[in-house]
Amino acid sequence: MEYYQGEYIVHGEEYCMRINYTYYWEEQTSDYPGSIELEVEEVWLNDQDITDFYHDYLAVALEDDLITDANENYK
Repeated sequence: MEYYQGEYIVHGEEYCMRINYTYYWEEQTSDYPGSIELEVEEVWLNDQDITDFYHDYLAVALEDDLITDANENYK
């Protein structure tokens, strides 16, 4: 399984949210459909750790953005 470690940043006028993640993938073959997995390690909002809040309330809303970021940057 291959992986990419990335940081996704969301800037606003009065905030900065940093999400540190690892994106794992296996390529599709004729015998295997392939797979992806996204693991969020840390989430910081204006230098405050909000990792638990992220997993409880924000993960579903931002998962597609993180997967897009990983796909655009791992190569």
